[in-house]
Amino acid sequence: MDRQFLLSIFFIAFTTLSLSQPQSNITADYNTGTTTRKVTFAAIAVDRNNDQVIVGAVTDYHSLSEACARAEEQCKLRGGYYPKVVLAWEGGGCAYIIFQNRFAGIYSWSLRETEAVAKSEAMTAYLNLTEGTAADIGAGVCNGGKISDLKIHIRPNGGF
Repeated sequence: MDRQFLLSIFFIAFTTLSLSQPQSNITADYNTGTTTRKVTFAAIAVDRNNDQVIVGAVTDYHSLSEACARAEEQCKLRGGYYPKVVLAWEGGGCAYIIFQNRFAGIYSWSLRETEAVAKSEAMTAYLNLTEGTAADIGAGVCNGGKISDLKIHIRPNGGF
């Protein structure tokens, strides 16, 4: 099987298991096309469907618009109707976003060189915001490329 496909499956399973929430509705997609560009784009889209928050995440796309469109598409495939890209970046780096399922107004995120650092930073900030209340959903993805090329194009501002 394709290595990226297996990593995608592992990521989804790991995220779901690590948060111990069977109602998590997270999807990730990794572009398998080859590129000669060194800089690639990634995006995370979020939507609400009743009490569920749905996430679509994509990495390693050739353009910002392509990554954003694909993240929204992934979110729709999981049950979202009007997804919104809440984080998009180019270059290397790993993003992690954490939020509550039933009340999506409280969230935290981080974009760092590794997913472990991003997750730790996002979790610490989230726990500070919620005074220790556990998160329902977390999603993390890593984009290819050099961390020195990192540039954030869309960042979370407000609730989803």
